[in-house]
Amino acid sequence: MSSIHPHESALSLFIFVPFLGEGHLEQQSVQGGSTVELNGKGTTAGLNASVLYTLLKTDEGKPRLNLAFIWRSQVVLPVDGVFLRDGALVANTSSSIRLPEIYTWGAAFWPIRNAAREWKVEIDVDYARWASIRDFDVHLSNGVTPANPQQWSNTVSIGVGTEYRWLSFPSHPAWNVALRTGYLHSQQAIPDVNYNPAAPDARSHTLSVGVGFLCKENGRFLGLLTCGSKAGFLGRNALGIDMVYQALLFESRTVTGSPNPTVNGTYQTTTHTGSVTTRGNF
Repeated sequence: MSSIHPHESALSLFIFVPFLGEGHLEQQSVQGGSTVELNGKGTTAGLNASVLYTLLKTDEGKPRLNLAFIWRSQVVLPVDGVFLRDGALVANTSSSIRLPEIYTWGAAFWPIRNAAREWKVEIDVDYARWASIRDFDVHLSNGVTPANPQQWSNTVSIGVGTEYRWLSFPSHPAWNVALRTGYLHSQQAIPDVNYNPAAPDARSHTLSVGVGFLCKENGRFLGLLTCGSKAGFLGRNALGIDMVYQALLFESRTVTGSPNPTVNGTYQTTTHTGSVTTRGNF
């Protein structure tokens, strides 16, 4: 059996808000012994559309093999702010950030999917049109517009991941537990002539591991909250907590073609990230 889920569309908002960090986009550099800062904030909107095709199903009607496609529109984020030198105002600024159009293809297959366990294997391919970024010009209120042309390249990212989930335990039937791991390879988009150490772009390899816990009806979340409750405005079906660790391993990159000779050199970057999120199913 197979089925096609109708196209889904969504509106995405990109916004800098004052209650997260400093509430603006910021870039600092040292020029001629002085600290130079550009910052700004803005809001824009983009469109997403997707389709999901279920090629195979289990005897219980759950997907066994899914194929998916997602389109994310290009958006231009206007950024208005100030240009500072050693903390002193030089000029007000206006600029924009162009976020690329992205196409994503994905496939998910469940070798095991029954009432007790689920094992999913997924592969995703992203194609990002970074070549649509032509410049990062900043217009100053004093009439000066330093030219900042860009020569970025389109990129392909390929990710493979798997999740093994126990849907219940004999001693804790209201809980299910998921173990997750994955790998992502991404190409570099920024050439030497536009290289910026603030965003050390290079071919990268991302390794991820995570675990998730979902508490359903008749269970208690952290021993405090009833997981399934239909009462009140915040009636819910389940509560969960997910934890993930990622290691972003960038390949060593030697920059030789930057017009700013202080940028030229060899860069080796490794980034470690982690997150803990909670969720409610309503």
